[in-house]
Amino acid sequence: MPKPGDHTHYERAFETWLRERRVPYVPVQQIRRSADKDGPLKSFDFLVHAGEQHYIVDVKGKHFPQTSRGREVYWENWVHFSDLEGLFAWESHFGEGYTGMLAYCYWLQLPPGDDTVTKTITVGERDYLIVALPVRTFAENCRRRSTRWQAVHVPAKTFTSLIQPIEHFVPHGR
Repeated sequence: MPKPGDHTHYERAFETWLRERRVPYVPVQQIRRSADKDGPLKSFDFLVHAGEQHYIVDVKGKHFPQTSRGREVYWENWVHFSDLEGLFAWESHFGEGYTGMLAYCYWLQLPPGDDTVTKTITVGERDYLIVALPVRTFAENCRRRSTRWQAVHVPAKTFTSLIQPIEHFVPHGR
């Protein structure tokens, strides 16, 4: 069982999904922040090879639903602005054929029998739903959520119209 505040189980769920489908990937372990000519550059979590397309993936772990101020919030999707900047910079560095991707790994908190969403994978005793969208699509539709935290989000109704199951972008490997 992960410790409180341990968010690595989201990345482990995503990696398990990739392994089970035999999708080629490279995990990125950030020990120090990379830098380019403009300074420190936020790392991504996985470089995923899906045929001719390559994805620079930043995994975002969230509860589904999220409890906020005593109420349930569905499709929480905020990110820090630096997440977007980092993915755009990596797209530029890697070049054509590489797409920045936000993969949302939702840890399902639904009661038994609730079929609001269909799980993507079970890891241990946890069920996850994994959906994704290109970083450019997110950026074109996001709004400021917090100036203090430099956070942006896409309104839930728009977000659900834009996301796709991870299988849409990353089919089974060979």
